[in-house]
Amino acid sequence: MRVQDADVLVAPSQFYGRLMEERLRLEPGSIHVIPNGIDLSGWRESDGENVKRIGYLARMCHSKGLGLLVDAFIQLNDSSLTLAIAGTMGGGDDVYVAGLKKKLEKARLDSCVEWFPDLARQEKVDFLRDLSVFSVPVVYPEAFGLYLLEAMACGVPVVMPNASAFPEVVNSAACGVLVTPGSAGDLARGLQEMLDDPEREVVGKKGRRAVEERYHVGAMALNFEKIFGKVAPK
Repeated sequence: MRVQDADVLVAPSQFYGRLMEERLRLEPGSIHVIPNGIDLSGWRESDGENVKRIGYLARMCHSKGLGLLVDAFIQLNDSSLTLAIAGTMGGGDDVYVAGLKKKLEKARLDSCVEWFPDLARQEKVDFLRDLSVFSVPVVYPEAFGLYLLEAMACGVPVVMPNASAFPEVVNSAACGVLVTPGSAGDLARGLQEMLDDPEREVVGKKGRRAVEERYHVGAMALNFEKIFGKVAPK
């Protein structure tokens, strides 16, 4: 372990900073927090069409909560909804996805689900802009989740677990709904609440504004510059 050799330790969220302080047995407040940021060039807001389209963009695997989202979609049991699933697939994920497709077919909702593997950057932007709500209900301690910022950059309101780093972003930006982690029922409730919200577009715009103000690469660079200045002053 080389932690003792570091002048400064940085985490992308308060949640992960506290987690690592506990695991490394560090004093509280030892780790600086600099939120992740994305390059906003090319990221455009939704055109505001009144669609009913739930989206997911992450690796298609259990740990990212894809199965939980599928279960919530089945509980919603609304053939007017579309579930759009995008992301990468690693080793063994094809078997996992095949099982989810069988579950959707059994529920007679397979025709309401669209699959988009391995999207390029511009394809991701186009995919997100077509959504009415976004969710990646991860079931492990996520340090941050750039996919959340990507959805926010496109002005899409989010429904995320009330765990990990998500409350820090969602609460401060007022850009969506937080639900009970690991609960398909509460996830379904949160999705329906956001779909029915007459202020859904306003909520999405708040997310976009938060990315413009503090979750972009420029802000991240400035925060790192401040820390570098303290560690290696001129």
